[in-house]
Amino acid sequence: MMRRPVIQRASQVFLWLVPIEFPLFIIPRLRGLLYQPGRLLPLFVFAAIQASLMGAAAWILGVHAPGREEAERQPLFAAAALLGSAWVVIGVLVPMGPPIQGPTYFDFPLDPYLRHSALIVAGLLAFGGLAVLTAALLKAGDRVLSMLGFAASIIFIINRIPQQALSATGLGRVIFTNSAMPADLGPRLVEFILFTDAIGLACGYLATGLYAAALPKLGLGKTGCRVLAGISFGAAALFVVAAIGGLVLHLPRNSPWMIGGALGIPGFQIMLPYFMGVMLLRRVGDAGDVVKSTGAA
Repeated sequence: MMRRPVIQRASQVFLWLVPIEFPLFIIPRLRGLLYQPGRLLPLFVFAAIQASLMGAAAWILGVHAPGREEAERQPLFAAAALLGSAWVVIGVLVPMGPPIQGPTYFDFPLDPYLRHSALIVAGLLAFGGLAVLTAALLKAGDRVLSMLGFAASIIFIINRIPQQALSATGLGRVIFTNSAMPADLGPRLVEFILFTDAIGLACGYLATGLYAAALPKLGLGKTGCRVLAGISFGAAALFVVAAIGGLVLHLPRNSPWMIGGALGIPGFQIMLPYFMGVMLLRRVGDAGDVVKSTGAA
């Protein structure tokens, strides 16, 4: 394989490191530099700058968008673009940090609306990327992992998208202000809602793990795929335990067994598919190098 230029390796490192910003903005002082409730313009400026840098790095890493004669690279490029775009959308939310708990969450209604709308768009973009990736894997000869992953991703979307939509509305106000509505619904129903929430998260991570396990079919390195699959399967197992703990053991909502720690944060559910997108983009660039060298020969 041809030695990759320094600028391409630097671009790949940059794309790998982009999500590191996510935990940084948990720090209130750092978050306050870009976000104050009701003041959204800095968020869009930050997201626009980040999107521009990510787009430039992606273009350099992928060498160039594949032409019509390069049929092998086209679906990989499309899948990588959709998975990467999902994190671009998440970039609008990163400086907001975690949502405010309590009645003040809806004091500025545009803030939660932006948060949950962006999560919906990011989820749909990631789902679109996985759908394109499924087609590429089927063409490469995978008939099991890709279809199981696609089925798990459908369950995840069905579970999470309506939840995010409702969280931006009056029902979200009820949940975040800790009103009496959950108690009126009955403890068993609340436990069932938490159970389905944990199962949805488990399916999301399971889908990522299955796709990561299938990626070597497309020529990606086995080590990176195994690491990504192992993390994803571990997270999925944690949320299966969380679901059982919530429904059978009646653990409270704030129990680590139920929320799975940081893995329950919506942005983390987009992060692993984003990493798959970076891996696919490098594969696109490697294929482009082969095309160029063959043409030169």
